[in-house]
Amino acid sequence: MSSEYNPYAAPVSDPAPAREMAPMFGYVGILLAGIFGILVGGAIVMALNFRAMGRPGAAIATPVIAIGVLVLFGWAITRLEVSPALVRWPLMVSWLVTILALTRWWQGGAIAARRSAGIRQRPWWLALGIGLLLNVALFALFALVSLVPINVTLQAP
Repeated sequence: MSSEYNPYAAPVSDPAPAREMAPMFGYVGILLAGIFGILVGGAIVMALNFRAMGRPGAAIATPVIAIGVLVLFGWAITRLEVSPALVRWPLMVSWLVTILALTRWWQGGAIAARRSAGIRQRPWWLALGIGLLLNVALFALFALVSLVPINVTLQAP
């Protein structure tokens, strides 16, 4: 008799599997990581979101593609006949807008599902810390490279 419909019974819902979903960074965290993380920080935080979504292939590809695009942009800027200072701000702003648009496109549904399920987002200060750690790692790399002796003799033209 339990299969009969009872209009007076309390509504019963399926147990929400959303509670088992891993928390993700929100848009503010991705933006802060992108601003303070040499522009690659936003892509790394996006990769952490992909890992939380269960997409490890996209988690690996996102920072690799971001670094490749930034190297390509850097190479293209050196080939221009204008000062790099003129290109810097438009490049940075367009990069951050692109990262936010791609986050909305690829991860917006998952972020919204977690928000509606009551799962707290990962803190924005953690994303900021990831961005700042990227700066520290880059400075450490520069320090290590500066210790390598380079002996170059140039011929006078």
